[in-house]
Amino acid sequence: MTAYTDLPQVNSLYTEQQQIETAIGYLQNGGTVTNMTMAPAPPPSDATTVPPPEFPVRIELTEPPSQAFNNQVISALQQRSADITSQLGSLGVTPPPARSK
Repeated sequence: MTAYTDLPQVNSLYTEQQQIETAIGYLQNGGTVTNMTMAPAPPPSDATTVPPPEFPVRIELTEPPSQAFNNQVISALQQRSADITSQLGSLGVTPPPARSK
């Protein structure tokens, strides 16, 4: 059973998983990646000084990426979805039945 205090996290995970499943569907049905956002590495945990702030960089793709790239993105998204299912399970959430396509 899911604790009441875990509901915000559960809702957040469900929302993320729904977005991931939508993205996978797009890519599997001819969609493409149109932009990417790269974030800087986090500072080391043992840092004694605070580094100057670095900000994410968003790149707009002017050409569609290769199918191999899309396949790698699909694989990474599928792994994240599986990780979310595991996290939900540890929070006491039973996964919904698989959607028929």
